[in-house]
Amino acid sequence: RIDWSIRQKEFGAVLFGKGQHARAGRRYKKALLDLEVPTQWTEETNIERNKLRLALHLNIAACALRTADYDNAVFHATRALRTDPKNVKALFRRASAHLAKAGDVNGLEAALADLGRARELDPDNRDVAAKLAEARRRQKAADRDAASVFSKMVQPAEAIYS
Repeated sequence: RIDWSIRQKEFGAVLFGKGQHARAGRRYKKALLDLEVPTQWTEETNIERNKLRLALHLNIAACALRTADYDNAVFHATRALRTDPKNVKALFRRASAHLAKAGDVNGLEAALADLGRARELDPDNRDVAAKLAEARRRQKAADRDAASVFSKMVQPAEAIYS
């Protein structure tokens, strides 16, 4: 089972490299599903299986980002973080998905939290730094918009009673 999943993962990587992100994602999912079939795993093969599952979740999240399937990207990045809570790639991909989801009320806050954690874990990562700067710019813009709306809602007392 592990060998078959590894071959599927490698084929998915070829597809991803060719820009066929949806097909690659499906290939990765097939490999992941095969690893979920109840089987007697030895301790050694179970460790290898879990490493492969982590890589497959990360790859599926990458494919989902490229195909604008942001909910799926968040799901698989979160599954990767369950296995390895300090995985910078998973934090980055989940944050990217949250930022890309238009109209997500809590997305910006979640992205900032993930990017802040990724920055703590890998302070020299340029991609994380750039995405964190983008998220902070968006937060400032959202704060300005909210302040503008609030100031229009709360008028000075003179305007009301005059």
